[in-house]
Amino acid sequence: MKKILLTVILFTGISVFAQEEKDTKKKDFIIGVKLQAGQITTLGIEAEFNGEFSKNNNYKSRVAFISSSAVSYNDGIYSHIGSGFELGLGNRNYLQKGKESRGFYSENFLTYGKIDFDHTYSTYTFPATTTNIFDGTYSYWSIFNTNIGYKLKAGSFVFEPSLGGQWNWEVKGKGQVDNKNIDNLFFRGSFKIAYTF
Repeated sequence: MKKILLTVILFTGISVFAQEEKDTKKKDFIIGVKLQAGQITTLGIEAEFNGEFSKNNNYKSRVAFISSSAVSYNDGIYSHIGSGFELGLGNRNYLQKGKESRGFYSENFLTYGKIDFDHTYSTYTFPATTTNIFDGTYSYWSIFNTNIGYKLKAGSFVFEPSLGGQWNWEVKGKGQVDNKNIDNLFFRGSFKIAYTF
């Protein structure tokens, strides 16, 4: 009976201690503005959340974003600017062991994007001017949307430069959009300014 009572007291003490330790460990919620420049240029909101240490003592977290996007489409004669959106959800892994949410990291996203074109332009053939309309839709999925970056913290503020690449699985273009005129593999750079809550 004494052994059972001792075991219960010991287990209760360990549980309370573990709960207190867990409660005092604050999980950051970081949200900010991110600009990404490449074949597809995006500007949007990105959030990082649910951070925790993995078994090998590397910090990992979830990252989600929603952005407005733009791309230049060249049909061989003219360039047309399309606009739309891109959204994604992914995982981030910090490379330094024991460092919480700072320093070098790698990340990858599941991404979906859609860009619409509705461009009115004029062509001139002597002696007349003709009005033309280029319209269509370019959309894509990506499971390879990868970045290598560095997170610098200054108080509650966060600054993140990164470089990466994206390989898109293109949905068949609609209207006058032919996917062969847009590369499905491209590289880009980005910069984010954020705040920690």
